[in-house]
Amino acid sequence: MMNTDIRPTRIGIAVICRDGDVLVGVREADAVLAGRHEFPGGKCLPGESTFACAEREALEETGLTVQAVRMLKELEHTYPHGHLILTFVLCDIIPSDAPLNPRFTWVSRCQLGSLNFPEANASIISMLTQPESFN
Repeated sequence: MMNTDIRPTRIGIAVICRDGDVLVGVREADAVLAGRHEFPGGKCLPGESTFACAEREALEETGLTVQAVRMLKELEHTYPHGHLILTFVLCDIIPSDAPLNPRFTWVSRCQLGSLNFPEANASIISMLTQPESFN
C-alpha cells in the first residue's frame, strides 16, 4: 500500500531546445523507470530552487551548461516509488566546447509523442509538440 502522507520530492527538469529540437535521454538500466525517455533533471537539493536544480542537473547529466529562462509547467504526480512535484524549466544553452553525453540526443519536437516517456510527462510532451508552445 502506498503512503501518500509523505512530503513530495521536488524535481527540477531542464527542457533544452535547439533549432526546433529538444534534448532527450534514456534512463539508465539501474534507474527507476529504466529505459524510459527523459529530459535532464533530478531532485532539488535542500534550499535549491527548481531553476538552479535544472541547471545543475543539465550540466551533471549532459555536460552542457545552461541558463534557466522560465518555467514551462509545474505539476504533481504520484508513482509507486513516490510523490513528486515536477517543474519543467525552459533552458538556453551557454556555448562551450563541452561534449554532449552520448546518452542524450536531439529529437524533433514533433517526434516527442512517439517516445516512451514516463506518464507524468504526458502534458509537457503535448505542450512541446504544439507550434506555439514557447515561441
